[in-house]
Amino acid sequence: MFPLLGTGCAKYKYNGNLLTISGANNRFINTSFWAGGTAALEVGGVVVSGLRNYFEKCHFVGGAGVASAATNYSMKIDAGEENDFESCVIGSDSYAQGDNAATEIVLSGVAKRNRFFDCEVM
Repeated sequence: MFPLLGTGCAKYKYNGNLLTISGANNRFINTSFWAGGTAALEVGGVVVSGLRNYFEKCHFVGGAGVASAATNYSMKIDAGEENDFESCVIGSDSYAQGDNAATEIVLSGVAKRNRFFDCEVM
């Protein structure tokens, strides 16, 4: 059995992003990544910092439950290289973005040769 995190735990309350994919040569198919916390610091979705990962028919949503800010994002490619995204949806139009300060894709660091095939950004 794994112990449950209590509501007093800082990691439980404030996750800066939902998931960091730092590995290489992974495949994700038909997967939904939803970050909809209500804490002010839960603004990010998925951070891709690995190499040569493949995403097919995946849905990325970040910062869905918080007030919109310039730091909200659904996906951040942070120094990730040669990642392929095919038939993916990034963002969502089913929740209010407030003042629309948020962004859906952030390219950070040396994010080279990432390709998007037939993807929709909301």
